[in-house]
Amino acid sequence: MYISFNLVMDSWLTNPNKVTDSERVDLTKLVPEMLQLLDECQERAEAEFNWDVLPLITKAREFVESYRDAILFRHAQLKS
Repeated sequence: MYISFNLVMDSWLTNPNKVTDSERVDLTKLVPEMLQLLDECQERAEAEFNWDVLPLITKAREFVESYRDAILFRHAQLKS
């Protein structure tokens, strides 16, 4: 099993003055689903004593959280 997706931050290229549809979908659907999948991966890795994969899961989680935070940062900039 693997997790893969394309990262396209269209809002950073076009700098719209409002929240984009893709940002809304990513924040409400993609990011929560990715974090849930990573939780499941971690639970399974721990249950099977697959210690080698745990650092990779941590890195993937940090990436997803950073992606979320980048979107939220842009939204905060819209308000200021």
